Amino acid sequence: MPVILEGMRITTIQAIGLTAVAALIGAGGLGNFIFQGLGQAAMDMVLLGALPILVMALMADLFFSIIRSFFHHNDRITEH
Repeated sequence: MPVILEGMRITTIQAIGLTAVAALIGAGGLGNFIFQGLGQAAMDMVLLGALPILVMALMADLFFSIIRSFFHHNDRITEH
């Protein structure tokens, strides 16, 4: 189970990060702010798009860490 959860964690965080790149093909989202800010050399606009993506990725990582610790704790209980 830990390997499956790690795979899900990695995939989820990669998907969150890649949504910013989707703006390059016209999908919109927070990536628009990032790429418009880069084009205009406006770091505040880049941060406006990048910080929420960073927070979402950290929240997903925290979520999977909690789930992993829950299952790891249950594995210890069943061993005894």
